[in-house]
Amino acid sequence: MIGRRPNWEKLLAEFLESRRDRLFLWGSHDCALFTCDAIEAMTGEDLARAARGKYDGPNGAAAFLEDETGGGGLDSYVSMVATRNGLEEVGLKLARRGDVMLWNHPRTGPALGIVGLDGTHALFARAGKGFERWPVLRCTRAWRVP
Repeated sequence: MIGRRPNWEKLLAEFLESRRDRLFLWGSHDCALFTCDAIEAMTGEDLARAARGKYDGPNGAAAFLEDETGGGGLDSYVSMVATRNGLEEVGLKLARRGDVMLWNHPRTGPALGIVGLDGTHALFARAGKGFERWPVLRCTRAWRVP
């Protein structure tokens, strides 16, 4: 089971600053890998090790998710990985800084992100560069990073 390092807040802040201007790239800096990279910065554990190098575009990502979940999508895969690693699903009102969030993007569908340091917005890797911010309470699911 994973756990946050004692200085996780500083590590998360440094991680977010390092990704502020990074371009979105499937299989390298997409919503899922951005989120898992943030978790790794806080905990030292790479929850995306099974997915790294397995896709390089949206079709490859969809095929990977289908293979891994037996037909499920991103939310099914996140639930599976979260359960394996001790991340408990929590209500949106209980989500706090550094927790994992799922949001249904109005144009592109499900996206994975992390609650930012303000505690009220989730950050998602944006098509282009930077982050897309979305209110935590308007997301669809949340998982606690212990």
